[in-house]
Amino acid sequence: MELEFTPTLADYRELVRANLVRRPLGVILLATALCAPLPVFWWQTNLPWFVGGVWALFVLFMLLSMPHRLASQLVRRSPHLVQPHRIRTDSSGYELHSPGYDVSLHWAAFRELKSTNHLWLLFRESEVFVVPKRAFASSEAEQGWVRAVRSFMAAPAEAAPEVADLSFCLSRADYTEIYREAQPPQLKFMRWFLTLPVAIGVVANARFIQVGHHLAWMISLPFTLLFVVAIALMTPWVQARLLRAEAFRPVSYRILPEGFLHRHSQGETLYGWSTLQGIEQSQSLWLVRTDSVVLPVPRRAFANLDEESDWIDLVRGNLQSSRR
Repeated sequence: MELEFTPTLADYRELVRANLVRRPLGVILLATALCAPLPVFWWQTNLPWFVGGVWALFVLFMLLSMPHRLASQLVRRSPHLVQPHRIRTDSSGYELHSPGYDVSLHWAAFRELKSTNHLWLLFRESEVFVVPKRAFASSEAEQGWVRAVRSFMAAPAEAAPEVADLSFCLSRADYTEIYREAQPPQLKFMRWFLTLPVAIGVVANARFIQVGHHLAWMISLPFTLLFVVAIALMTPWVQARLLRAEAFRPVSYRILPEGFLHRHSQGETLYGWSTLQGIEQSQSLWLVRTDSVVLPVPRRAFANLDEESDWIDLVRGNLQSSRR
């Protein structure tokens, strides 16, 4: 079955909301971090009560606007997400074609199919594919597609053999280096964003100790300690996420005239040259940056320096040609 549609910013806002609902603990932790200074405002007699009210309104605004801000950031970073999409689903797998971005995945790559008010969401370990319900001609066509997809997922096809110009497996050390060199900007922002209210709580609580406001100290201390620990644990948590989906399995790349082909055990993704932002070198890796992900290439995958140099020159040559 083939479907054609163009996702919108509203679709991705709904996707973000669905992801937040699936992770209520994260939302609770974020809200609690932002609320950490509130006991300071409401129990400090020298501060007007409206100061705490202003902070509470700020917390409410940040939580309510989060889906829009995250969706806007996602679309701004990956413009292909709001380009026309054409998907094809059959027993062999799921195919998605959009300008500069083509995906072909086996059904074994997907974990579940979920419904929201206006979307069907196909979840992989590390990403989500959006299928708007408006893309279907009728409710009968929609239900037929859902039944077919669920039957395909229940009986996944075998992974196709891999044939490519460059093949390798990533190690745990590679993933550590990838995380260090290609840390998502939103993660850096969230870390500092959470640190700010915690720091305010710590400074204010130190003053409470001096003036003897023990009740406010007892209320604020758990919030402060909780988020100091949460921020400290965020780095290893993200590293663990990186090691879950396709870690240590064979990966291969092929350079094609139309783009950079990434093959893995669950299918393949073709990144058009226009979606690639550049290639950078770290200590033991080459990092091919797209508008949404970072593709690592271990330097040990090359037989010698000449082969490595030729491969890098070919990638950079295609990148330069796509920008002319």
